[in-house]
Amino acid sequence: MSSILGTVLANIPWGQVVESAPKIAQGAGRLWETVRKRGDPAQAPAQDEPEGPSELQLLQAQVQSQAAQLQSLEGEMRATAQLVKDLAEQNAMLVERMQTLQRHSRWALGAAALLALALAALVLS
Repeated sequence: MSSILGTVLANIPWGQVVESAPKIAQGAGRLWETVRKRGDPAQAPAQDEPEGPSELQLLQAQVQSQAAQLQSLEGEMRATAQLVKDLAEQNAMLVERMQTLQRHSRWALGAAALLALALAALVLS
């Protein structure tokens, strides 16, 4: 299982991921700000008439219904934008952690090489 994971991780173009992470985070941030700044649509006041609904009242009811649907869609859009923003931030953190792991593994490899050289020097002397 770990060899499959290693193969998958080896095939990921990490250079492109690292290069794209800041752009993705900035784009998600701009999307979130754009969506967040939009105001909620104004609610039209309901009018009660004693008689049956006129054509105007039916049209007003349709407009109110569509306004409610639009408001619901805007809420979903805000939630989606927040999700994209969160995912972009997580991606940026993942890239940062991967870079840290790469640095640590380079240090460990260097230390292991130095130890191997020291051990070889001890054995040969």
